[in-house]
Amino acid sequence: MMNVKNKRHWYDGWIYDRLLAPNQKESFNRIANLISEGASVLDIGCGTGRLTYRLAGKCRSLTGIDLSYINIATALTNLEDSFTDKIRFLHCSLDDFAFNNKDHFDFAIFSYVLHEVSIDERVHLLRNASKISDRIVVADHIPETKLFAGIIREILEFFAGRDHYLSYRSYINNGGIRKLAETAGLKMTREEIFRSHLHIAVLEK
Repeated sequence: MMNVKNKRHWYDGWIYDRLLAPNQKESFNRIANLISEGASVLDIGCGTGRLTYRLAGKCRSLTGIDLSYINIATALTNLEDSFTDKIRFLHCSLDDFAFNNKDHFDFAIFSYVLHEVSIDERVHLLRNASKISDRIVVADHIPETKLFAGIIREILEFFAGRDHYLSYRSYINNGGIRKLAETAGLKMTREEIFRSHLHIAVLEK
């Protein structure tokens, strides 16, 4: 594997796994409803693997990749505690993974990942994912939200760090998933809005 630059948030590892990821249970359930029984899945930006584990019951194989070494280390520790040969976790970028692996997937997933990176990187990630998967499921913030929920979201994203917050603001200001899919040359074949703050969409070539 190529040398991967480690991307680290202050909340990675135990904090994310025990305090933040459990709050995404509803979004994980809704993503799971979009994944076909017996599918192969690439979870891009898998964090500590909570979504990957959620999908283990219905998928034939799952690969989770993340740029945070501590997140992958936590995911691997959890895998040791509940071992299944359906799942593997790798500390790598999508570029490196696509270069070093010949696997093709039924689904690639971005769960609260794309708002963390620049506009150009978002488009690049989606186009790369479309080359190695049949469908892409994206779950992320919806630009329009209710006032109180929007204020809470702004505060949480702000405290994630300056670069993170600036990327988040550009994601919101540039139209979220709908505009991003159009820019990447992908069509949206299914979408749903949950409680006016979560946008989930299935994208295809």
